[in-house]
Amino acid sequence: MTKKALVAVKDGKHSRRSEFVLPALKGTYQLVGERTGQPIKVATVVYTGQEITLKFLLDKMQTSAGASLRSTRENKKIARAFLDEIVKFKVGAFVEVVNSSSSFQLAKIKP
Repeated sequence: MTKKALVAVKDGKHSRRSEFVLPALKGTYQLVGERTGQPIKVATVVYTGQEITLKFLLDKMQTSAGASLRSTRENKKIARAFLDEIVKFKVGAFVEVVNSSSSFQLAKIKP
């Protein structure tokens, strides 16, 4: 559990209207927008003020068009890896997915 989440970055910044980002596996691991389901290349870590639990994340993945393409078991594995990765970064860090089909990993990048 964490109180951190990822939001989409556009033109090098995020705003209050930026959409939350979820993990997905579409051939390779990637980030997708919660509302749009569209792939997101860069995200930033934000403090939400509320606990982001495995159940909360799985519920969001089930309702997102881009993140719900896998079985519940696979989504649970992806969600756990996502939560494990987020806690490694400070709030404000810009991250992207390490291009891999074997495990979900995030890497810090320069804005």
